[in-house]
Amino acid sequence: MNRLKEPSSYAGIALIFNGISDCMTGNYQSGLPSIILGLVAVLKKENGAK
Repeated sequence: MNRLKEPSSYAGIALIFNGISDCMTGNYQSGLPSIILGLVAVLKKENGAK
């Protein structure tokens, strides 16, 4: 749960939802990379976080 306090987690969640909406409209070239980068932002720990 501490990971959700990091700002990158919120940016990642926004990227995931943006990617999903792009994929739903058929724009897979920008939707899939957004989803992947959003997952990386959520799952990767920030340098300063403990």
